[in-house]
Amino acid sequence: MGRNQSGTPQSKPDKLDTAISQARYAQGMHFDALKDRLDATTLRLEVLRLELDRLIEGREEAEKFIDLKLFAGDRPRLWIDLVTYVVMEPTPRHYRLLRDRSDSSEVLFETDNRAEMVDAITSYIASRIIVREHQLPTDGIINLNRQEHKYSSIALVLAWISGFLLGVIGLFAFGVWFGGG
Repeated sequence: MGRNQSGTPQSKPDKLDTAISQARYAQGMHFDALKDRLDATTLRLEVLRLELDRLIEGREEAEKFIDLKLFAGDRPRLWIDLVTYVVMEPTPRHYRLLRDRSDSSEVLFETDNRAEMVDAITSYIASRIIVREHQLPTDGIINLNRQEHKYSSIALVLAWISGFLLGVIGLFAFGVWFGGG
């Protein structure tokens, strides 16, 4: 056993020191691999986002509800709309289109091929546009559940005058009733 500069005994590295050093090295390699995997996943989702962005660019009916946002993190996600997103699972090369439900997530489509995923998302967006068209009234389509009444200007003026006169008569009656007593 030798002595170091301060004079305290210095022992040879034992098995535990070697094992701790190896564990630290393995942990560092693990974190580097995880970081590389997350970077690759995020990059693949970003390429998908750019492709989809070109697809909906200038399409007003799609731009109203499609909001392509990439959120990186422990599990990077490319959000398509408020409830639908793409993740790379179970491998960093496998695309999975999911829709959130109140109690779980529903797998809508999955593939290893980005072009197939673009086609699936395109079909999803098209079906959402059709659903929205049926839900939202548009110009030129008569909504039978809601009847719109149009009033002429004369009817509106007469309604205003009669309301004004009724208010004046009400104030006069109030004054006579409480002021004349």
